[in-house]
Amino acid sequence: MTFKFGKSMFNLQKKYLAFFGIVPLLLVTAFIQAPCPSCSGTGKVSSTNMDTVTVAGELHFQVESTFMHSCNMYRVYRTNVTLELENEGENDANGFIVLFLYDVATGKELSSQKIVAYVGANMKVTQTTLVAFSVIAADDPEQAVQIVPIVRDGAINCLDCNGTGRIPLNAVMLSRAIKLDSEQLGMYQEIPLLPLLPVEIEQ
Repeated sequence: MTFKFGKSMFNLQKKYLAFFGIVPLLLVTAFIQAPCPSCSGTGKVSSTNMDTVTVAGELHFQVESTFMHSCNMYRVYRTNVTLELENEGENDANGFIVLFLYDVATGKELSSQKIVAYVGANMKVTQTTLVAFSVIAADDPEQAVQIVPIVRDGAINCLDCNGTGRIPLNAVMLSRAIKLDSEQLGMYQEIPLLPLLPVEIEQ
């Protein structure tokens, strides 16, 4: 009796090797903790004078592209977010704005990301930032989404590690990709505020 081993048997063996090689690796690395790249392992990100900063006007966003990540467990949305920030204080402010992504149909929070903001004293700034939201594939929205900005004052817990400073090793690559992709585009338009006069914001 003879057996013929052709290309089909070779391809089948490659699939088994890939499955039994990658899956155990993902399971093992899920239990190994590594320093969080977003906060450099501190668990905190800090802000200065952000208590005098507010979001003025409406937030506008446009999804630039999407792609699957981490063995198709997450979908990443690369999104241009434009918002106006107003600093009514006498000191320059720098810190973070946290952007929460919601499914409009269900009201469920899908993802969140922090962006860096700098607003001079008595200034209004229009800022456009490229943000990468990662959404669990099972929660991928079928309809519209909404982004809600929240100004954070003082030190806040890192969103990626929930303030622990550590994340699973298999999440490090995704976290680094998100951090690099959430880069500032440098599109600012500074407008000095007039003290004691109302500021009109175009809708």
